[in-house]
Amino acid sequence: MGPAAITIPASIEPLVRRHAEDAAFYWQYIDTSRSSVHLSWQKFEHFDRMLGAHLEGLQVAGAAGLSTTLAALDRWKKAGEAFAGSWVAMQSGDAAGLARVMTIVRAQPDTLLRGVVSALARLPLPRAHNILRQWSSEPSDPVTAVAALRAVALIGAPALPALSLPPAHWLAHPVPFVRAAACRAAAATRSATPWQHEPMASQAHDTAAALVQALGDSDHAVRAEAAIASGGSAAHRAQALAVLWRCVVAQAAHAQQATGWFRQQADRRLSRWLRHLACLVPMRHPDVQGLYAFLPPRAGLCFALHHGDPAHLHYVTSRIAHPEDARYAGWVWQTLTGIDLEAPGLVAQEPELLQTDLRGPVTAARLDADSGLPLPDLLAVQNAQRAVRFDAGANQRLLCGRLVTDAWLVELLQHATQPVRAVAAHALRYRVPGTGLSVRGSAESQRRQIDRLLRS
Repeated sequence: MGPAAITIPASIEPLVRRHAEDAAFYWQYIDTSRSSVHLSWQKFEHFDRMLGAHLEGLQVAGAAGLSTTLAALDRWKKAGEAFAGSWVAMQSGDAAGLARVMTIVRAQPDTLLRGVVSALARLPLPRAHNILRQWSSEPSDPVTAVAALRAVALIGAPALPALSLPPAHWLAHPVPFVRAAACRAAAATRSATPWQHEPMASQAHDTAAALVQALGDSDHAVRAEAAIASGGSAAHRAQALAVLWRCVVAQAAHAQQATGWFRQQADRRLSRWLRHLACLVPMRHPDVQGLYAFLPPRAGLCFALHHGDPAHLHYVTSRIAHPEDARYAGWVWQTLTGIDLEAPGLVAQEPELLQTDLRGPVTAARLDADSGLPLPDLLAVQNAQRAVRFDAGANQRLLCGRLVTDAWLVELLQHATQPVRAVAAHALRYRVPGTGLSVRGSAESQRRQIDRLLRS
């Protein structure tokens, strides 16, 4: 057979399939990285590069890349596959392929929409603008409208001009989860510079008025998201705090009654609201102790971590006495105090069961152990805390052993592990207007925002 008879395939099927599988895997790892206690910023950048390389491989594969990701999404129906499939379809401009993706997503939006939103946010901005403009116009079905609005919230102010209809329009939508997504997009309005563009100034005014009205919405998720979006405004902070507090209490009660997948979703929503509440609540608020008593313990520890009040360290150490929460409480204590929990004398001996029994139930304590969190020694931790004598009288938050300043938070973004970076990034949103850094965003976009913070 001569050289002319050899046919070189346009793509190699096993290689394309590997690109699709690994793109979904790396996205999933990045999306859940805020709980990866050993993941450094440098390692995150490596994983992000790997994700980019696999996405590039799918793009180069052309039609084979799209068909492979669509087949994977149809088979597995997971958010990672939704991310890969929607990104390839959007990047290639394949309207039919994107329509096929969204048909699957509409059947399971609670599970899959997160991947589509992330794909939109990862596109080059001009390409993202085209999709956002189409999905935010009327008529638009609720799922695509939510995807557009949540992508705007993730991208931030640069995406606002792409909305065909402004957040104020969607805040009056009859479907509650569209209104909740509109509240998230409206929060991006705060970081815009509307005085540079007259239509944007009008939008910002209308959106602010609609958000105030949404604080009394009939749906508690809409009220909570409206409170979060309004909380950065000094004029509405007290009202927003009161609304969000009540929503957190209602959500905590709901989460404790839910089971299985519904419990996971309820806990995710509760955790998000608590992170915002922790930044809105003034230091030494007299009702916080009552909130700790009501919240599920791990939710209370999440609040303590983001609130950063040194006076609440006693609550954190008290949870070390409970086996189910001990490891997570120890990590929260270490993150707040900056004291290495694995220093000599602070870690208790591992129980025999966790060392040998791989068939035990998958509990929160077991997951903490599998994540490599050490088991703290309660008495040793209490002694270490007394020896350091953190200033509980200072009206300032604590993180990694230092009182929080903007400079310290930016330094943590450059050097800390991913969960600590998440706390720092969230705190900066409330301290520095216009900061919307997401630790799940691309490494390139995070680096640009960090550089901007360093120059300011």
